[in-house]
Amino acid sequence: MEKKKNVGQEENAAVGTTANGKINEYFVGVAKDIFNFINKSSWKALFKVVVVVLVGIVLYFTVKTLNMVTNEENIAKLVANKIEEHNTKSEELSLSIREDVVTPKIQRELEILCYSLNADRAFIFELHNGKVNSSGLPFRYADMSYEEPNEERDIERVAMQFQDIPLTLYRYPHYLAENKYIYGNINEIAMIDNGFAKHIERVGGRYLGMLYLTNKGLPLGFLCVSFHDEPVFSEDEIKSKLEQYGRVIGPLLDMGVQVKNI
Repeated sequence: MEKKKNVGQEENAAVGTTANGKINEYFVGVAKDIFNFINKSSWKALFKVVVVVLVGIVLYFTVKTLNMVTNEENIAKLVANKIEEHNTKSEELSLSIREDVVTPKIQRELEILCYSLNADRAFIFELHNGKVNSSGLPFRYADMSYEEPNEERDIERVAMQFQDIPLTLYRYPHYLAENKYIYGNINEIAMIDNGFAKHIERVGGRYLGMLYLTNKGLPLGFLCVSFHDEPVFSEDEIKSKLEQYGRVIGPLLDMGVQVKNI
């Protein structure tokens, strides 16, 4: 048995040697053909061959580079599309939360607040950063984003008159941020901020209560009630109601809280 195995191994080795020999002969033959071509050709013919080879090499690497660039551009477009798709879905989710969850609840809370205090109007100013100056320092703005007037008294809506209000023009936002609460008649409000008091008086307000809205330290806006006549409730009762509803409305205006509740 061992002798047969050795014979088979010798035959395989012989076949391998023969194959290697044929490959070597092929390359030797190719080399001889190239040498004979060079030896018999004129320098002009050789120059043309060199030029053709160089052009071929340049074209090869050009095509390869273009393919690489195209692939990179495709990858960049794919990433950009994915980012845009993610942002679109995120924006749609945010709008859905605002329209379907937050707004109905806030409108209901403001309506109850307005009638429970026999106020003429309950409303919210929401804070936002509209733009920045040339150094990047932001401006803070406020929008009257929610308003529930007392319909039994046919009180008109005025929210559209209070949009994109630059808070740098008024003193009351800083006062409210420090004191968390403001209450008084127009003359008392004017001592804090005469310009803002005139705006409130222009739309019929004579008494005003404002609460600084925050959630986990994040400033969100101002919860307000206004009265066209002297309120039937005491200041302590008005303040207590504002704080009570502020604890409900504050988390509703916090996007982080709403996303967790989904």
